Amino acid sequence: IGFRNLRSQPEKLVLRSSHNSEVELEVEYSFDRHNKIDHIKVNQDILEASLSYIGDDIIGLVTNGLQTYFKVEIFDNNKIWVGSPDGDVEFKVMPTFIDPAESVPKGSLVAPMPGTVTKILVGENDTVKIGQDLVIIEAMKMENKVISPIDGIVSSVTVKIGDQVSNNQILAIIQEDSQL
Repeated sequence: IGFRNLRSQPEKLVLRSSHNSEVELEVEYSFDRHNKIDHIKVNQDILEASLSYIGDDIIGLVTNGLQTYFKVEIFDNNKIWVGSPDGDVEFKVMPTFIDPAESVPKGSLVAPMPGTVTKILVGENDTVKIGQDLVIIEAMKMENKVISPIDGIVSSVTVKIGDQVSNNQILAIIQEDSQL
């Protein structure tokens, strides 16, 4: 394909301890042209280290001239168990790309694209049916309807007419009502 003299961006991995959810490590690493670790950062601190051995379940790491072996097991594609002379730790691999829908409260309606709110068709405490138009957003000279995905009651409307909204911005929150 050709020679490339640009270095790739470092890989990043966020690990959260399964035993203590407050312990979180952000590991950043990159390789040089010879597939040797070029640098490792843990929580933004540069770690002067190099790999001395990589096996199926053992990794040898040299730091400050001292070689240490770690037993590593990966399971369920999102958990890593590390055994070291200082003890054993289980980490959960945190997702790199988070679905925006997971970061908003349940029942939130979000803007499908950037635009301007031109109409608000519901207010707080209004009862809505699935498929009902709730908010109209103008984007690129077209009107885009934001409809209710569920039957429920509008618990809050977070925008007003004329507001500029960004992609995935919360417009309203609907609480599901099983009696409707």
